[in-house]
Amino acid sequence: ITDPTKAGFKHLAAEVESLVDSDFATCIVAGGDGTVMWTVEEMFKAGIPVDRVGLGTVPFGTGNDFSNVTGWGTKGAPL
Repeated sequence: ITDPTKAGFKHLAAEVESLVDSDFATCIVAGGDGTVMWTVEEMFKAGIPVDRVGLGTVPFGTGNDFSNVTGWGTKGAPL
């Protein structure tokens, strides 16, 4: 998704557009707060209806406040 051509977001937009009724797509973001917020911002910019996307995070950032506040924890799985 970090590709400058935004191919990942274009793919996500196409997936969401092809959904039927109450189905939703899933987007997993690995990173910290900045990465998660960047992803949401890019989804808005791409016109992706965020209510049709289940967003999950793998907390690889320094503080991981977003994951902590949402109750998902602040650490990824041990390696």
